Amino acid sequence: MIRGAHHFALPNRSSGSAQADFFVGRGGGWSADGRTLPGALPAGAPTWSFWQYSSRGPFAGDSNQWHDALDRLRVLACNGGC
Repeated sequence: MIRGAHHFALPNRSSGSAQADFFVGRGGGWSADGRTLPGALPAGAPTWSFWQYSSRGPFAGDSNQWHDALDRLRVLACNGGC
């Protein structure tokens, strides 16, 4: 299983750097193990890789959709390693 983590930022409570440290320090780091995905891209990115919402399905409201082919997801999970 390829897995990832996300963190809901609270920009009015601390700096981006402090929140990134919090995320990585609690399992949000990225490694070249073929199973771990990087954290989500910031607002204003030119396109999306994951969409974290759906209006239907077994986990409506909390589903993830990958915006590319499965082989590209595996490349992302390998962080250029594997």
